[in-house]
Amino acid sequence: MSDKKEEPKVEPKVEPKVEEPKEEVVTLKKSELDQMLKDIELLKATADKGRMARWMHEHKDAERPVVCLREYDGKIVIGTRMLKDNPGKNPVTKSWGDNQEIEILFEDNSTVTIPYSSYDKGYRLVPAEKIGTIEEMGETILKLVRKDNGVEYSVDKRYVN
Repeated sequence: MSDKKEEPKVEPKVEPKVEEPKEEVVTLKKSELDQMLKDIELLKATADKGRMARWMHEHKDAERPVVCLREYDGKIVIGTRMLKDNPGKNPVTKSWGDNQEIEILFEDNSTVTIPYSSYDKGYRLVPAEKIGTIEEMGETILKLVRKDNGVEYSVDKRYVN
């Protein structure tokens, strides 16, 4: 005989199986899906931006979480103003075009006046996250945080994306 004490046997606990609800699956033809995606892209491209912004404001759960700030010449743009918008014929090339000048207001309250075509082709979009909204005198100001460096900005909704 051995002096070993017999330990009581412990049976492992059996946990009941919990079935997680499965996501519903819809079957579509690829051609139908492609057409739906094409239609969505068309609607986004031709959408009235003001109405779309109002709808998104009213349906906050459908609002896009990422907003893009505009950066020109290494500075964040917080406002623009059209100074000159004269259509006319270029005396040198004899072609019709617009003579447009724009004033850009930057984050450090500095301004620069440039041709609109330079601005339109020269700014880059910087991803930011919306952290709040301020309604002032009928204007909507967005409080944003840059995703790359965490700096906060307050920008009118017309100057994002």
